[in-house]
Amino acid sequence: MATVHLYISLPSQEDRLLKNVNISMDSITDDDFVQTIINRYSQRPLTPEIINDLTLFEFAVWFTLDYINGNDENIENDELVPNLLWRTNYDEAPLMKTSRRLPRITLISGKRMCQHENPKCFTFTCLHDDTAQSIYALLCLNIPFRDPVMEFLGGKQGSGSFFGSIETFVYNFYYRN
Repeated sequence: MATVHLYISLPSQEDRLLKNVNISMDSITDDDFVQTIINRYSQRPLTPEIINDLTLFEFAVWFTLDYINGNDENIENDELVPNLLWRTNYDEAPLMKTSRRLPRITLISGKRMCQHENPKCFTFTCLHDDTAQSIYALLCLNIPFRDPVMEFLGGKQGSGSFFGSIETFVYNFYYRN
């Protein structure tokens, strides 16, 4: 069984990997870094709604990068049909398989992700001494988001004002929805 491991840290403390170590440090852009599962998750499509409503945990368990040649015209013609049994059983995927191929979604960046036939095993590390880091990681895993800095941290990168941001988030999430 395939396994995915997530380690989530506050954005201000996140480690990033360069795609090419021989790049000039004077000209580094975001495109020069490896995209993490969190980056890809934030770029998931808005439709169908079932994909928009996935948590990071669900996205990591069910989707992986699609390495099939993007010139295949059948890829673009796949209809994304929500699975009505989704979330009733752990083995039920979010999208129905409507052909011999597994469903694929196209991220906002243009990259494609393929849904697994079976869910991956999931491991998660939460060994933070910092309470704010731990709470942030648990929120990221279990609540759908697009921009965790804006939605969970009130637009601030550090953990100094984290608890005020969390109070605002919890109020908006539970009392306004």
